[in-house]
Amino acid sequence: MDGKILARVSAVAFIAVALTVTAIEMSSKDDEPDALGRLHRGRFDSDRDRDEQQGR
Repeated sequence: MDGKILARVSAVAFIAVALTVTAIEMSSKDDEPDALGRLHRGRFDSDRDRDEQQGR
């Protein structure tokens, strides 16, 4: 009986933590996903730097 109670309490704690993390992640104000943002910004920055070096 104690094992079942421990398992249930552990499951409830896990779900509570998972829901909290999800809520925090969903409420963050990111404009774009990290991977795509870095890729896009990296291309833009390198293109701008190249254009500046070429005098455009």
